[in-house]
Amino acid sequence: NLVDYFNIKGDYTVFEVKTSPDFQSVNLNDLNLRDKFDANILLVERDSTFIMPSRDTILYANDEIFIFSKRKDIAKISSFFTT
Repeated sequence: NLVDYFNIKGDYTVFEVKTSPDFQSVNLNDLNLRDKFDANILLVERDSTFIMPSRDTILYANDEIFIFSKRKDIAKISSFFTT
């Protein structure tokens, strides 16, 4: 469910992905996205509200998340949130 992406500079991009309806809620600290994928979540949109995430933020099904990463990693990161 890749919604959009924006090339920032060189190989780096910000992309928007919507978590799947059956996505299991997870705390960002437990997700450890930076170590797993070398990526950061910049913003979460939930029910038309924007959230600047902290390590204690919980991601839920149908959240739209904006992620900063290398372009080559978009597919594997997206699939993590949508399968």
